[in-house]
Amino acid sequence: MSLAAFVALSACRSARPSPAVAVPAPATPAPSSTPAAAASPVARLFNTLRWKTNDVSHYGYDVYRADSETGPFVKINAQPVPGTLKPGKVQTFEYEDATIEPGRVYWYYVESISLAGERAKFTPTLKAPAKP
Repeated sequence: MSLAAFVALSACRSARPSPAVAVPAPATPAPSSTPAAAASPVARLFNTLRWKTNDVSHYGYDVYRADSETGPFVKINAQPVPGTLKPGKVQTFEYEDATIEPGRVYWYYVESISLAGERAKFTPTLKAPAKP
């Protein structure tokens, strides 16, 4: 029995620094009468998908993303999100998409992978609003 009724999509902005962003220093410092302020971390945008299930027959889950509700959808996780093997317990799963761009709307769904290797759409298609 699957309990995929709870599916959430969180739109987040984090003040965590992005490891791939380097800000070059200006060639000549601008004249100032006040001490230089400490550089603030670059905001990192991401969408987080969360879903719950008590189904132990899933090996894992793949996450798909598109720019429109009708697709085309592309798998965005390199490895499946591991499934659960804990009978009788409702487990929460999560995937963070940190490859989004500001000002773009994204659509997502999660596909389950059974222990036999069969794939099926596991969640409804969800809309993540654009981040500024």
